[in-house]
Amino acid sequence: MVVNMLNSLFSSLKPRQLEAIKHTQAPQLILAGAGTGKTTTITAKIAYMVEKENIDPSQILALTFSKEAARHMREKVENLLQGKEIHVKTFHSFCAELIKDHADRCKVPGDFKIFEA
Repeated sequence: MVVNMLNSLFSSLKPRQLEAIKHTQAPQLILAGAGTGKTTTITAKIAYMVEKENIDPSQILALTFSKEAARHMREKVENLLQGKEIHVKTFHSFCAELIKDHADRCKVPGDFKIFEA
């Protein structure tokens, strides 16, 4: 079922998007303007990596800038992977977790607070 959903999605994508999705052997940066299909490309890439490359979803981390974008990306991936969960976070929440997990090494109290304006 997941493979059918992926194939259907792939048939609607542009060649550059497919190229980005299938590029899994090295780091990759995807840059494009608003509304150009970045989230679709990234979520399809994650699904491709899990379903076609047999990568454990727990080994994937997707980072984005806003809470809304993280929620949206998480929902799209879980829909494509029929409920399999991956880590989707904002850069800020990921870094805050990292600092909390290593507070002693960062020389900050473990109960530090981040204030958002």
